[in-house]
Amino acid sequence: MKPKYIFLAIISLTFCLYGCVESQKVVIAKSGIHYVKPQTSKDVIQGEKVKYQLWYDKDKWDIIYKGHPWYEEIEGMMKNKRVINAMAIVHKSQELFCFVKEERIPSPFKTISTVIHSQMNITNEEIRKVNGQDVLYIKGYAKRDDPPGTSNMIVLTYYLTNKSGTVTVSISTGKNLISEYESEIFSLLNGLVDPSLETPLPMDDGIESKLIKLKNMQDKGLITQEDYDKSKDKLLNKY
Repeated sequence: MKPKYIFLAIISLTFCLYGCVESQKVVIAKSGIHYVKPQTSKDVIQGEKVKYQLWYDKDKWDIIYKGHPWYEEIEGMMKNKRVINAMAIVHKSQELFCFVKEERIPSPFKTISTVIHSQMNITNEEIRKVNGQDVLYIKGYAKRDDPPGTSNMIVLTYYLTNKSGTVTVSISTGKNLISEYESEIFSLLNGLVDPSLETPLPMDDGIESKLIKLKNMQDKGLITQEDYDKSKDKLLNKY
């Protein structure tokens, strides 16, 4: 299955959240486990429209920015589907595919659950505590095989809602590969952080804020990638 169609399937299954009626009958279980981002996740994606951070390991994941071999095709697909404020991420193995989508509309978990249940066969659903915030976790597969091969994919998604809107982090792989890559999937999903929380992440002496400032400087073109990498390594070596 081509990457383009994998990303298309993820969009169709997980991003059409709005304009639906909330079901009052939805009951979502709460997990008693608290999840935290891995120590190996040292690079961060900052939300543009919605306040969120997604920490990841750049040795394992590639952001599909301009210049990536898949960029033009994925960008064209998103434009055709009128998908905005989204980015694609691919695992180095090219067997895990992730989409991150921002919507400036806070969407209740019950509303999200109602929509996703209409589109997917759900195998697991619960509200998790991830880095101090409530996140809706849904795992499932497509009810329809459209595009062809979609029903052979499993999709694992975190939904985070705060006052600034809703962010969706959705990762897909083959059903036959889920046991092999489950730890890699949750390493990325558990990097999802709500920076608006009053309780800071358990990182020492403000290292998180320093890393974020560095990343923002690089994104704005104030420092080069080389400068960013050197400064980041110096910071991390102190802790």
